[in-house]
Amino acid sequence: MLNITDWTIIGIALAAATIALLFLRPQTNSRDLSRLRDLRLQAEQEQRQSAEWISTLKQAAEQADTWSEQAKRHTQNIELYEAKCQAHCEESKELLEQLRTQVSTIDPLHSSSMSNPHLDQAPANQSVQDVADEIIYGVKDEVIHSIKN
Repeated sequence: MLNITDWTIIGIALAAATIALLFLRPQTNSRDLSRLRDLRLQAEQEQRQSAEWISTLKQAAEQADTWSEQAKRHTQNIELYEAKCQAHCEESKELLEQLRTQVSTIDPLHSSSMSNPHLDQAPANQSVQDVADEIIYGVKDEVIHSIKN
């Protein structure tokens, strides 16, 4: 059995171990705690800012994609419109050439004045000139109307 001396030695050893643990433990004071708290709050704030920036960048990227698609569609519409205008222009040129050919077979004097508009030669048949003018203005109106549509 243990006598009183043994219990005293065990008690002193336990007290020494407890005191040693208290001294070896890192000392924290209120200054360190407040610095740690400030660092944690700053890290949380930076994390929120980063999340906001990422969200803003994501929205900007989506908007840029939308604008890019709109620009592509607009470009395609312009190209189609240009092709349509070019086709109408070619068609008008062909019709005008056919008209000039027909007028030249009907009235050679008038065809020379059509090829050179600075000549003041009166056509032999005024009704041919009127018909030609009506056809030209009709074709012009059709081309303008089809381009607008």
